[in-house]
Amino acid sequence: MFESPVKTRDLILFSFFSFMIIFFVFLSSFFDERTKIVFCNVGQGDAAYIRIRNKIDVLIDAGPDKSVLSCLGKYMPFWDRKIELAFLSHPNNDHYNGYFFIADRYKIDKFITVDTASLIVSKT
Repeated sequence: MFESPVKTRDLILFSFFSFMIIFFVFLSSFFDERTKIVFCNVGQGDAAYIRIRNKIDVLIDAGPDKSVLSCLGKYMPFWDRKIELAFLSHPNNDHYNGYFFIADRYKIDKFITVDTASLIVSKT
């Protein structure tokens, strides 16, 4: 019969050590207390994601479309589906349209926006 060059014991050891490496990488990211600031590439528009001490997610603007979702998917932990604080700097489409797509996938606890009436400057 044909004998495999890989022994069962070697396969078990390889699987065990692979699992341990993945487990420790996961744990290290879970307990990472550093604040992360990411400026998301959303094309025409702006979006910035901040994760504070691995607990609080903040989003400043959301860009013009759903491209902000790929940024959040890359930098937010996969189990975290809540944005604690969202800001809208000013009411232009290229800053707020992405929030409509975010609302389908994430819960936003608090949403802060500027008073648009205060943005009107009168000339005297």
